[in-house]
Amino acid sequence: MTDIALHEKVGCSLLRSGTVTSEALLNIQAVRSLSERSGLDERRWPVLRCLASQRISLRRGETSTSTGTSGSQCFHVLEGTLRIWRALANGRRQITAFAFPGDWAGFDDVGEHNVCIEAVTPVRAERYHLRNIHIAVAADAAAGAELQELLRSRIKAAQDRILVLGHKNTREKLASFILEMTNRLAKGGNTVELPMSRHDIADYLGMSPETTCRNFTNFVSDRIIALPAPNVVQILQRGSLEFIAI
Repeated sequence: MTDIALHEKVGCSLLRSGTVTSEALLNIQAVRSLSERSGLDERRWPVLRCLASQRISLRRGETSTSTGTSGSQCFHVLEGTLRIWRALANGRRQITAFAFPGDWAGFDDVGEHNVCIEAVTPVRAERYHLRNIHIAVAADAAAGAELQELLRSRIKAAQDRILVLGHKNTREKLASFILEMTNRLAKGGNTVELPMSRHDIADYLGMSPETTCRNFTNFVSDRIIALPAPNVVQILQRGSLEFIAI
């Protein structure tokens, strides 16, 4: 049985039980097409594919949800990049995460009302209501296991972020960031195109934009990286960068 056939079988079962509407079931093929174009693994979360409540498109800088409602929904990114940030007491913002194609945004912020989910680039995503997540987990043990895996990975990512923000200097933070982006966006390659600005990077690392730019310049001067374009980073000495990031 193919993956899409499995999706349809699960969806039809939920349709008969009244758990999902016929309109949602008709969207399965469209989601499959989006998955193929964005390189997503369509075998993941098959029940949630039937329960996606809305496909959304965001322009650069557009907010996906109003402040105060983020605790009731989450997002699965199909194309583009989202930034998740919180307003600090001093008026600055702290970017807590970037979400790329295949990533989920909003799970970490359930119950939070001062979180903004915003498009860094034009974005296409699926919006899920958390009540539908609960339905999917109750209907399919595999979906529950997948959710547990997702939450475990988010806990690990949060632990890594605490280490970076609390125990590293600015040079070490930027080195860690460059390596993180090459792993997430370039499959561990040495050249990565960054969709976010230097200001975004600074707010993600808890640094000033000036310090961020200065450390990029220092890495170039030390021939550790090159910047073929303003948003493109090429690692020239991965071993040195990894040593700095430790």
